[in-house]
Amino acid sequence: MTSAPTRPPLRVLSEPGVYRPDETGFSFYRDLVSLHLGTDTYGKAEERLKRNTLEHGDRSARAERALRQVEERTGIQFERRTNPNRLPGQGGYFAPPAWLEEMSLTAPRPERIVSELITSVPLPDGVSSINIPRFTAGTSAQGGADLAASPEQDVTDANASSSLITIEGMSDWPLQAFEQSASGGGHLDQIIHADLAAAADASLETNLIAGAGSSYGQLVGLLNLSGTTSGTYTSGSPTAGGLYTALSQLLGQTSDARKVRPQVILCRAARWFWLAAQVDTQGRPWVVPNDRFAVGATGGTMPLGTLAGLPAISTEAIPATLGTGGSQDAMIAIVPSDHLLFEGQDRLAALTNPLSGSLGIRFNLRRYVGAVLGRIPAGVGVLGGTGLAVQSGW
Repeated sequence: MTSAPTRPPLRVLSEPGVYRPDETGFSFYRDLVSLHLGTDTYGKAEERLKRNTLEHGDRSARAERALRQVEERTGIQFERRTNPNRLPGQGGYFAPPAWLEEMSLTAPRPERIVSELITSVPLPDGVSSINIPRFTAGTSAQGGADLAASPEQDVTDANASSSLITIEGMSDWPLQAFEQSASGGGHLDQIIHADLAAAADASLETNLIAGAGSSYGQLVGLLNLSGTTSGTYTSGSPTAGGLYTALSQLLGQTSDARKVRPQVILCRAARWFWLAAQVDTQGRPWVVPNDRFAVGATGGTMPLGTLAGLPAISTEAIPATLGTGGSQDAMIAIVPSDHLLFEGQDRLAALTNPLSGSLGIRFNLRRYVGAVLGRIPAGVGVLGGTGLAVQSGW
């Protein structure tokens, strides 16, 4: 008797995500509500939330791989130390589905610009602060004759550090919106998460540009770093020519200080368009239009054009309230690779107690971030002064 041929065991290589844009039966936020209200009778909502977190939220392995890649690229070795007083909570939250993080329909806010330009490092759990050594003077090397003494110079170092801050937002909704939603609440997922995530991104961008430091619960932004290369354009009647000269001088000074030229100029979009509207005595524009940098509807990190040969990228996180009279903005030149952003994953929770008396539910999003922007502070050029007063209509 011949035996039946054996078949290889079945293996599941992939399966659809728990929460998907084409799935109307389940809602991430509705399941959060059900779990926190205790109405998840059969545990299905909790099961879906846990499966989703395993699929998208448990990024520890990916974070470690990304961390190793940054270490290999930058030569920086990261050591994690736990501080029980600042350990982010491990329970009471679930990670959002990946597709929700791609939604962008929201209220007008500054978008992510600086955070997309600089080096981003995943923030592991259990980190309370970030400390990175940096050289303030390096070794010496030079050509010499045979048997001549080799040059000798000891390195000196300093510490670049950042505390972690918590970027947090909340959104209050009536419970009925989820319990009586005809589509399972999927469309509410898009609305709620897009607004919460955009608010967190706007706060991060503002911190990277103008954060005042840990005493204010903020990062130390580019405008508030110590040791930057600063330039001033002073004029009661600013002109494009005067601004261009002051900016070019700052770029030269920053290049000398950093020994590498800046790679990006950051400015308000209105500042760029003001410059684009200015002409010289022959009626020629100071800023020559360049369709090579044509941008899409969302703008983003695509340059508006060039200033002094460098790409100019706009960010609306630069305040228009700087200076003595609170009526100036600034222009910032950076080498993006000089700066490090440590960003944790979003953590979401549904809180019922604050609004229980009115059948409301509060969704909370929090994100732990740190940024070391002062590794080579002289490589940050900041142009300010009365010549950068915001012009009427701009």
